[in-house]
Parts: sequence; structure tokens; C-alpha cells
Amino acid sequence: MNPTVRISLLLPLVTMILLLPVVAQPINVTFRYVKEPGRDFVRVYNPDTDEHGWDSQHTIVEMVNDDMPFLVDTANLVMAELQLDVHTIVHPLLRVERAETGKLKKFHRMDSERGNPESFIHLQIDRQK
Repeated sequence: MNPTVRISLLLPLVTMILLLPVVAQPINVTFRYVKEPGRDFVRVYNPDTDEHGWDSQHTIVEMVNDDMPFLVDTANLVMAELQLDVHTIVHPLLRVERAETGKLKKFHRMDSERGNPESFIHLQIDRQK
């Protein structure tokens, strides 16, 4: 296995929050994901209007992680190592309150002490089969 791929699998990485008008439809879907503390959520897909309510000429990589330094840099580096062009990166940080089951309960302002900071990363890369 390529060392870069191995590293990318070990690092907390690869889901999304969609704040661009072009990809705004998936916002409601993304926040319903269940994420356990200390675990990462990753989804890779080719959007289809019938299935996702929107489409794109790119493959979408979505990541939700506990916030930590260098997540976007690492994701971008992994894509470069895999020779995949990144066309869009959206990366909001949000304080999120979740139930014990990991289900989203509430968002809080980043300057609040409530909730835990989570990194939502949305990448649009070269279309994959």
C-alpha cells in the first residue's frame, strides 16, 4: 500500500458542510449524520439528482472530524499524491452538540464554550468512476 494512502487512512480525515450555493442542497443531509466523539465520518460519492437532489461534474469527498490542525492541508496533500485535482474546498468549523448516540442536537457559535469544535470539510475532486 502506498505510504501516503496508509497515512491518509490513519489520520482523522475525509466529509462535509456545504455552504456554496452550488452545493447547498446537501446541508440538511450532512448534519443528520451520526458521529461518535473521537471518530471520523467520511463519505465519497458522485452526486446524482435522483438520489442526492443535486448533481456535479465532480466527485465529492465529505469529512467530519473533531477539529485539529492541518486537516485541510492533509486532505489536499493526499489528493495531490493521488494525482486528483481539487476544484473546491469548503471548510467551516462549527461547535456541535451531539447526543450520546452521536446524533446532532444543536450548533453553537464558535466563541461559545458549549458543544465541541468539529471540522466539516467538503472537497470537489476530479470525477471518479
